[in-house]
Amino acid sequence: MAGRRDWRRSTMTGTTEALLSMTPASRVPRPGATEAAAIARAELACFLELISELDPADLDRPTHCSLWSVRDVVAHQASHAQSGSGIRGFFAQLDPRLTRAYRRTGMSMLDALNQAQVDRRKDQPFDAVVTELKHGAEASIEARVRLHWLTRLLRAPVHPVGLMPLSTLLTEIFPRDMWIHRLDIADATGRPFRLDAEHNDAIIAGIVRDAAKHASKRLPGTAVELRLRGPRERTWSFGTGERMSFAMDVADFARLASERATPEQVLQATETDAPRDVALRVLSVLIAPF
Repeated sequence: MAGRRDWRRSTMTGTTEALLSMTPASRVPRPGATEAAAIARAELACFLELISELDPADLDRPTHCSLWSVRDVVAHQASHAQSGSGIRGFFAQLDPRLTRAYRRTGMSMLDALNQAQVDRRKDQPFDAVVTELKHGAEASIEARVRLHWLTRLLRAPVHPVGLMPLSTLLTEIFPRDMWIHRLDIADATGRPFRLDAEHNDAIIAGIVRDAAKHASKRLPGTAVELRLRGPRERTWSFGTGERMSFAMDVADFARLASERATPEQVLQATETDAPRDVALRVLSVLIAPF
């Protein structure tokens, strides 16, 4: 535990203090390389803790990702150890020979890439996949601290924002992807989705910022107050005009923003003063990259 306390003081204090006093979603800062690495390490620890609790029967359970079981989700994260290490690792997985068959089925390039990497690990023992994740991810995180300057210029297609700097994808979206897949596994297995560790606040804040940016462009004349219930309840605001409020659990917001749950499903557990049709319109555009 001493290491975790030191990490909070040395890498998270400044951003956390800013977030605690910051309500406008647009003011959430993007983490620097060192802080992003600390967030990634903390999320890796939480992810590994969750999968260490799984029973053999859990591995074949279906998840929100329609083609993937729990085991496949873990394999997907193991594949990120290579692609998340920088330019060379990222483009090594873009070999068209690996994705051609998947592209022919209508998959996007990103989906084809992910599925190819999952299928490459189908026959590996689960313990071997976990070992690859454990050791490869740490090396990948360390490499992200020293990303080549070209990663700020190169861009990759990421839904729903379009083209995104490769550096942002590797340092901020990859840990967010692991975080949302931890929720997938928790949902699939009935295990708790733990949010008590401090790094969750930074990941949630980044999702809110990106979802609010996406929504604001599509909701002219609308101001939204978004209260997220969790271990540390926060209220965010975005947009200008007629104000309406929404309150929901963090996990429900995450499922909505990642398009794992429909607006209709999330609205059932949401408190709002907006008419139903307006509420559904707002929820339908609260999506972020993962």
